[in-house]
Amino acid sequence: VFSVSQDKIFRISHGTSLALVLGVPQKEQLLSMFKDNINKRVFIGNKNGEVSIFDISQVTFNKQAEKPKLLTTLRNNKGGSIRTIHLDTSRNYLFTGSWDDGEINVFDLDKPGREKLA
Repeated sequence: VFSVSQDKIFRISHGTSLALVLGVPQKEQLLSMFKDNINKRVFIGNKNGEVSIFDISQVTFNKQAEKPKLLTTLRNNKGGSIRTIHLDTSRNYLFTGSWDDGEINVFDLDKPGREKLA
């Protein structure tokens, strides 16, 4: 189980017992998350208008949990808090929504490392 919270911790817990396996500290309050089961990625939105994309393909739920690898971090136009995240897996577009300023961003993820605001 993957979860985020405003205490700046990205948590990985065992699915049946919900015992904490690993906590990954972040710099900002975490407000939203989307898990991509097809490509084994987790997208985490924070209060500073950023979305961090983690590779979770090597994450195991045992006592020696592998830390998820940060692939990249994207930033929305105005820097408002990322309150919602959705991924269109057929087009590989990432949608983010901000409650602070009402902004909706669309990122084209087709070229890793060179994502652009669509």
